[in-house]
Amino acid sequence: MQLANVKRATIYFVSRTVADMSLPSADIASGSLVIPLGVIQNALPIIHGTLERNRPVGPEMYQFISGVAEVHALRLKACHPKFNHRLLDDDAVPNVAYHVCKNNDNIMVLDLTKTDPWHYCDMCLARYLFENTYHFFPNLRTLILKGVNLAQPGWWGGLTGLAKALKDKRFPKLQILDLAEVQLNDQNIHVLAPALRAQKDTLLTLEFQGNRLGGFGLKAIMDAMRGSESLERLELDNNELTPGCYERLAVFIKDGFLPAIDTVMPDLNQPGFYSAGRVMNAAIRCARAERCWKRLKDGAAKRGRPLGGGEA
Repeated sequence: MQLANVKRATIYFVSRTVADMSLPSADIASGSLVIPLGVIQNALPIIHGTLERNRPVGPEMYQFISGVAEVHALRLKACHPKFNHRLLDDDAVPNVAYHVCKNNDNIMVLDLTKTDPWHYCDMCLARYLFENTYHFFPNLRTLILKGVNLAQPGWWGGLTGLAKALKDKRFPKLQILDLAEVQLNDQNIHVLAPALRAQKDTLLTLEFQGNRLGGFGLKAIMDAMRGSESLERLELDNNELTPGCYERLAVFIKDGFLPAIDTVMPDLNQPGFYSAGRVMNAAIRCARAERCWKRLKDGAAKRGRPLGGGEA
């Protein structure tokens, strides 16, 4: 089906009609861009590369993709709704956001990976949920925003909205926050850092892979999470961090400021990072040893015989 010159109203109805049809050999085309219908129906990750290679893409293709995505998104009622790789336009986003909020009480995992067609639409689903709604997600444990451009040049995009949602405790049980490839850097991380501080007692995992964080950004994260009794995993690979940055983080861990930390995922397999890796591993061992000692001490106290309290 060639979409060029097809009227907007026609695309609206046709896209929703074929959303569930089994047409294994069908293709959707707009000019020279051709995408198999199955790629759109199943929201396969390869759709992003295909669209990027053929930019600029006409609005009719995004309208068709959004129509199919909206049909599938509005049917999701599970505790783990997967919106990942579904590109929703400005017409579809409010409907899907309303659907998410209406069914939010049971949502435990919200996956919004690459749901941001930022070069075509003004509003992506993540930004709409954070900025245009005030809904409370009482059971949300995992929020995945990988590949969503939260900080477009010249404005903070959805980053301000996400920060406000975190500070307002709209995700009181949030344990895993995936912010990989969301365009964080040393400047805009300061928008998010106070919000991380507000959530530091529930977060188990923070993922920052594939951003542009350097030493100042890492320091902002360290200051925000200082004293967290819950953070166990911190993923930092593929940023702009130096071996010295990781060594400063290791000292921070060794000094007891992240007592629950068990895993740090840096670029320690890169040339020049060997020494930093040894320092980080030593710091992690120190944190584990401190936890072990605390368990022994607390266990002895519960048994009524504090360590060192026996007869001389």
